Amino acid sequence: MLALAAGIVVRAIYPDWATWFTGWFEAVAIAGASAAAILTWRASINLRRGELYQKLFDQFYADDRYKRMRAAVDPSKANEFAKLTAVFELYQRGKVTDGAESVAALEEFGEALTDYLNFFEFVATLEGNKRLGGDDISALFNYYLKNLAHSPALADYIQGDENSFEALDRLLRDRYRV
Repeated sequence: MLALAAGIVVRAIYPDWATWFTGWFEAVAIAGASAAAILTWRASINLRRGELYQKLFDQFYADDRYKRMRAAVDPSKANEFAKLTAVFELYQRGKVTDGAESVAALEEFGEALTDYLNFFEFVATLEGNKRLGGDDISALFNYYLKNLAHSPALADYIQGDENSFEALDRLLRDRYRV
């Protein structure tokens, strides 16, 4: 009965059934194409995000570039962490008393530390730009970010205005500091 009533209303509005059916079919086709485009776009975004995660993972874990600093910032490796603390205090003061070899080692340490922190500054900037989610950052780098946040000397260094680690400081403050 309802179908008959609907058919009568449609015939009154669209006396030509072919026109009505064509219009309806076009609307369904446009909606389907739009849905397919959205799904393709989302799949592309997810693929790019996965590629970014893989790239960050490879840079941080597979490449040896940050290996020394990962060990130095790791409090479970007490010797390396103690060395980091001692060298870092010298680095902050810019003082070395053991001669040219120590100055070179201190400069090398400063460069390695800056590279390490710049990596996390980049990650924090990606989060700020909504390219990385907070859960993704935690999944990839939680342990090392916690270590940065809970090392008083490093936390003070990161917070320093002269060092330009604003995004990293914000990330650490929002996630790990009380």
